[in-house]
Amino acid sequence: MSDEEEEAPTVVVTAQSMLQEGLGLVHCTEQRVGRAGLATNIRRFKDHHGCKPSIAALMFEDLQVTNIPEARLDVKKISLFCYLQSLNFLCVYDIENRREPTFDRSPKTM
Repeated sequence: MSDEEEEAPTVVVTAQSMLQEGLGLVHCTEQRVGRAGLATNIRRFKDHHGCKPSIAALMFEDLQVTNIPEARLDVKKISLFCYLQSLNFLCVYDIENRREPTFDRSPKTM
């Protein structure tokens, strides 16, 4: 791929969708999200995932189109859930026993 050609991302996620998915992942109910203002919900997302949802959406896209083969997400394995879980791990670095019920995944899967 030349510098002038740019491959389109396979999965495009808006900042709003990233916000909803990210808060849902950490068990913020739709009612709780609906009662809070946008600034509060963005702060909640940032507390759990380390950045604003708009930045998380841009990074997710960048990981799909990067020119660095080792950094590019495998098209067959792209998962927003796993991406958000990874951001949470990097931000919170919670112990395995607390991550397991949050993400409903076995330690082996995580």
